[in-house]
Amino acid sequence: MDWEQFEEARYLDTVSFAYRTERTNESPGTQLHITHLRDDWTETSINRLHDELRRLVSPINSEEDGFDIHLDLSNCTIENSGFDGFAMLGVSNDLIDGAKQDPWKVRPFPVLDASDYLVDGIFDESGVFEGTMSIQRAGADPIPISLCVPLAEGEDPCGIVVVRLSIFDREAETIRSTAQKAGFGHLGIREARKILDKIAGIAIYRAGFRIRPYGDAENDWLTLDAKRVQNPSLKIGRNQVAGIISVDDEVSSNLVERSSREGLEENGSFRRLQNLLLTLLAEQVEPRRRKFRMSAGIDRRPQTNFREVMQTAQHAWADALLSKIPAPERQEAEKVIARETDRLSDHVKELEERQAKLEAQVTLGLIVGEVMHQGNTPLSFIENESVRLQKQLPTLFDDTIQAAEDRTDLPRIFNGLRASSATLRSLFNALSPLSGAKRGKPQDYPVDRVISNIQLFFRSRIEDMGVEFDVDPAVRAIVAHGYETDLTTALTNLVDNALHWLAHSRIASPRIRIAGTANEPGKGTITVEDNGPGVSQEFEDQLFDVGFSTRTNGTGLGLSIAREAMFRSSGDLVFMPSDEGTRFKLTITTADQ
Repeated sequence: MDWEQFEEARYLDTVSFAYRTERTNESPGTQLHITHLRDDWTETSINRLHDELRRLVSPINSEEDGFDIHLDLSNCTIENSGFDGFAMLGVSNDLIDGAKQDPWKVRPFPVLDASDYLVDGIFDESGVFEGTMSIQRAGADPIPISLCVPLAEGEDPCGIVVVRLSIFDREAETIRSTAQKAGFGHLGIREARKILDKIAGIAIYRAGFRIRPYGDAENDWLTLDAKRVQNPSLKIGRNQVAGIISVDDEVSSNLVERSSREGLEENGSFRRLQNLLLTLLAEQVEPRRRKFRMSAGIDRRPQTNFREVMQTAQHAWADALLSKIPAPERQEAEKVIARETDRLSDHVKELEERQAKLEAQVTLGLIVGEVMHQGNTPLSFIENESVRLQKQLPTLFDDTIQAAEDRTDLPRIFNGLRASSATLRSLFNALSPLSGAKRGKPQDYPVDRVISNIQLFFRSRIEDMGVEFDVDPAVRAIVAHGYETDLTTALTNLVDNALHWLAHSRIASPRIRIAGTANEPGKGTITVEDNGPGVSQEFEDQLFDVGFSTRTNGTGLGLSIAREAMFRSSGDLVFMPSDEGTRFKLTITTADQ
């Protein structure tokens, strides 16, 4: 066929060409013979073609499925083409497979079994994952991991999904070592990174073939890079993973290829596939990788506790230094150290005050959607009824049947306006502790007011989810001493966290309970617990670390902010292991101190 016809035609159905069918005893297959080339095929363009063909072939079971692709460059020489076809592909294949192979057979990119972390497993039709994760950088045995991802709103089942993720760190020495173990030989850091960049990406395969463009260098269909920008110490970027995702046929999976053959239709099943993989990464893979890097000293655990900073700022550390100073100069040195320590402490207090305001604003941002939802109904009533009264006013007191009916409706309107304004006033009052005003001195305040405000913030979510929100009368009777903003910040983050995991796990009878006591003079405790999925024991020590989160789109700030807020009011926040769900205990200062 003459390809110029396709170039010149506006629509594909206007192109016609002759063809014939013949019976043959040869084995099935397809051959393309291209003559009268329009463009020059340089070594660079041939390499690009070879890379694209390699991406088409699945690295899993590619030898057993009986399907091969051959790119025959035997007639390409330095003299007629500017490059030697055998040398180009033969050397490439030798490097990858470690043994001489058919130089024209197109092989997939290596799976990188020598990667730093390897995840293998299968999602069944209901979203249950069974598999393993190997921290190969530590030389550890595979760890069994399991996960259940309930079907979310707007999703449809996507069939069985086979997952294989080769994940690697990008430090210079590590990336060089990984490339060498994968069979690329001794390379410089730039060359090693280029190779890993080339094979990086999460590709989707069906029946042994890659579905384009998933796995291409520029295609980040799971938005991994955007998530990593927000939390680089925890999240895995697109160029850190070489993934192979195998899916069922269209009928079984409902993952439908577009007619243009450029990807899958973004339907409920495609969203389900995205959610399965992102949840696997967020809840299992990324936390385990972070934990290993922390324990191995590769990453440093962030410290944001102002209580520890203040202790460090005190001049107790100077005793060892002062003992080395001659006695005549020691007294003067003590004065200098004490003066500078006081200045440092004052500066730390100013920073703590500034952080308190910022954290209050973050918490306000957390609930702004809830507040807008709560305020929408009363605001709509005020807007609609005021417009209606404005239209009725010119004839409201006329001696007509319509005017009499309008006057009869006035009590309902006035009562509604009063109730709506009261609702808006309650919302504004509830937001007042988070307004960012100057903190001043600690004051007494009722814990009941804080809890009532939080119930108001989250009332819509609580009602929509059918959550049983139980508050112990004893905790409502406690009068706390400190900053109301701090307790509001802490409890808001804890309740938001509980509601998220109850919804995410599709708990049949969701429950949140807030209880507390004030038995000791000057001290009280508040517990917040739910019947959600709970916290894995291996992640308990990371819960309050800045950046740690097992949410798919989590920032890793909520619990850290909550604990820091309690510290500022001379309190504390700790995680309490529980047989069911998640349980936190807050220690507060009470007014009877």
